[in-house]
Amino acid sequence: MRPLAATIRTQVELPLQFADGYTADARVFSFDGLVDGREHLAFALGDRTVPHSADDRRVPLIIGGGGPRSTLPIVARYADYWNMTTNSVEVFRARSERLSELCRAAGRNPAEIQRSVAVGYRRWS
Repeated sequence: MRPLAATIRTQVELPLQFADGYTADARVFSFDGLVDGREHLAFALGDRTVPHSADDRRVPLIIGGGGPRSTLPIVARYADYWNMTTNSVEVFRARSERLSELCRAAGRNPAEIQRSVAVGYRRWS
């Protein structure tokens, strides 16, 4: 069985301005091709522009997901925090290693991204 590949269906770029005066461009992607067969959305922030009177504060960006070809490249480029849901230590370790590779390829230190995992559980009857 061939692995599924996510396909971007639409892409929209939006200018954002936050209450504290920061501005940024955001891209919203819709994509399909995942195991569940549904259409999904991804949100990516571009470079921020600091207002002249503000100090150097910014809101940290957390991205959740584990897609090695779709989500992780976005995480490597933009995220401060990454979270993934899995019950498998091996899967989390493999995706974390893939994220580190993508960070290095993008010229970013992999240690800059804090990583976490949300562990699901199965209710036994």
